[in-house]
Amino acid sequence: LPGLVFRGGDQAIARRELTKHASLKAAKEEALTLHKEWEQTPIVKDVVFIGGGHSHVHVLRMLGMEPIPGVRFTLITRDVETPYSGMLPGHVAGLYTRRDCHVDLNVMARFARVRFIHATAVGLDLEKRHVLLDGDRPPIAYDVL
Repeated sequence: LPGLVFRGGDQAIARRELTKHASLKAAKEEALTLHKEWEQTPIVKDVVFIGGGHSHVHVLRMLGMEPIPGVRFTLITRDVETPYSGMLPGHVAGLYTRRDCHVDLNVMARFARVRFIHATAVGLDLEKRHVLLDGDRPPIAYDVL
């Protein structure tokens, strides 16, 4: 904080805040570097999840914390929100609101850098390795389903 003079206890507080700000700036720079590297990594595998149940929500959470470079993940689900079944009894009892006990899959997918496709999967083309979607939507290619 240029131009300001701190005395006594204020000096320690200012030093802590400056150190915290410097570490946040370094973390942001590191995150930007990782993001640039991530964008430059070619996609070598396409993994598709169908449905937004507990297992896929857990995987999205893990991918958000530790992304896998070179792998494009896609979540295809007909529902944007999925209930967290462990909280449903509390919801029925009036302890939780609907919002409290539902997970927003779009938010989770963005956190995990996963493509989110709000559609219903209606079939698979196993020879072409495509997930077929309802309506006029184009099929989604996959390597791993």
